[in-house]
Amino acid sequence: MDSDTRKITGAEAMIRCMEAEGVTDVFGLPGGAILPLYDAWAACDHTIRHYLVRHEQGAGHMAQGYARATGRVGVAIATSGPGATNLVTPIRTPIWTRRRSSASPARCRPT
Repeated sequence: MDSDTRKITGAEAMIRCMEAEGVTDVFGLPGGAILPLYDAWAACDHTIRHYLVRHEQGAGHMAQGYARATGRVGVAIATSGPGATNLVTPIRTPIWTRRRSSASPARCRPT
């Protein structure tokens, strides 16, 4: 491995991938399994703005509205389990209406 190569966590990789895809805004709610992503969010430099919501379904609908209003991909972040279940309607609605949005219920494991 080169001395210039630095290991990063999966959580930081998610942030870097969103940046590479041009994501500038995300909507989400911290919880259990997704906390390593939020730790990485605070620890690394990035340009993505996070909007804290009170419910995962709200994050999904906000991402959907963002996508409709801006033409950009809307991103909702939620934890696994009930958090992911609360994203079902917002995930499905853009498919029915042919709108672009992305929701990623994720489980991050500490390294």
